[in-house]
Amino acid sequence: MSFTIYQIIHRPPFGNGKRYVGLTKRTVQDRLNAHFNESTREKPRGISPFSLGYAIRDHLLSFPTDPLESAFVIETLQVYTTLEAMRDGESHWIDTLQTMAPAGFNIMRGGSSVGGPSNSKPCEIFLDGKLQTFSSFTDAAKAAAKGEGIIDPIEIKKFVANAKAKMHGTKGKPETRYSLAEALGIEPRDDGRWTQVSRAAKAAGRLVDTERSRNQRQKLREQRLATGVTTGQLPCPYNPTLQVAQTTVFEALGISPSTGRYRLAQIAERLDSMTPQEIHDHLRKPQDRSKPIKVELPGGQCICLGINALAKAYERPGHKVSAIKARLRKLGDAPGNDDLLIAIGLAAKPAKNRSVLSVQPISRKKHCSDWTISKGTVTKTYINQKAFIEACHQVLLLNPDLMHLLGNAPTDTHKAHRSLQGRISSATRAGKTAQELAEGFGIVDDLLAA
Repeated sequence: MSFTIYQIIHRPPFGNGKRYVGLTKRTVQDRLNAHFNESTREKPRGISPFSLGYAIRDHLLSFPTDPLESAFVIETLQVYTTLEAMRDGESHWIDTLQTMAPAGFNIMRGGSSVGGPSNSKPCEIFLDGKLQTFSSFTDAAKAAAKGEGIIDPIEIKKFVANAKAKMHGTKGKPETRYSLAEALGIEPRDDGRWTQVSRAAKAAGRLVDTERSRNQRQKLREQRLATGVTTGQLPCPYNPTLQVAQTTVFEALGISPSTGRYRLAQIAERLDSMTPQEIHDHLRKPQDRSKPIKVELPGGQCICLGINALAKAYERPGHKVSAIKARLRKLGDAPGNDDLLIAIGLAAKPAKNRSVLSVQPISRKKHCSDWTISKGTVTKTYINQKAFIEACHQVLLLNPDLMHLLGNAPTDTHKAHRSLQGRISSATRAGKTAQELAEGFGIVDDLLAA
């Protein structure tokens, strides 16, 4: 087994060149796609504003028409063949490229991101806007719980226990283990996008294709049971007064058992009222199951073919018969002509923006729905958190005594906004309003006068 250490760069003009170092057993392109997918899922808690997932969501909200691939590029750094070498290699590349937050997107030190016993050692995590060192996993989990606004000792204990269970995973299933940052909810969970079929196949030690075939056969058996014709006997073709097994009848009529059962299911409800000759005639007669599909070609010509004939007519490299048939079946009973042309490969599929479950707006509205400040009879309302952050930044820049609230680079708009965003998001999760935030910063008068 090999492990690949990779880096993801948030490249200009969308980003400022920050990097993320990670590891994977898949191809780097599959891993990049997984990062995109993981960062668009709705989470029970907000992920760290300094993480890669947060940057991906921010891009989707700020540039909804630009593809993610234009802002985030992935590169292979090194390939390792052992777990121990990979752990050392991850730490090496994080330190070499200086990708720990806030300079980069890595939330914790390398070497323990694969989960498991390694996380019982002292660990460093970028939490609450700074790199913190904890003597144990429990201390780190307690700090993360308090950062989420959990103050009840019983709830903190539940949070720690839940995170520990995620770290351990299911016995005998290493893919269920969470990394430390994933267990604490500050990075999206990479679950490998396993399907129910692949999980069952892995548990049974079978190939996915084998498991899929077994499921299909079971589905057909259940369908036949529902018709009531999977068991019982039929009149013999040679002696109608004699009842024989269905398979014997199918063999005598020269049809396959699957074809016989399909045709028999069509007459199951009226089987008792039919004569032996009528039953045998129905079983012998081929059934026309094709539904003609009418397609108007780009040149104006119209064709009308069944699904199989249509798929075979337009088979070519990149458009196999099975793929065309699958696309046609998904269109339903009344597809549009444009959809039919796309299905048979005569028209390009329109560009579609990557769908996203926007956690940020949901989280902000949940914790702070009104960005209004006032003093006396003077009131000012900001449309969202971003507008409030921009106004605070402009005011704080003019006050040297308060400039420390903007982080280490107050004149760097991007970094200052990130620093303010971390402070404001944490405060609103704790229940503070925009008025209380402005009073805490001591800038109410300046904001109202701006």
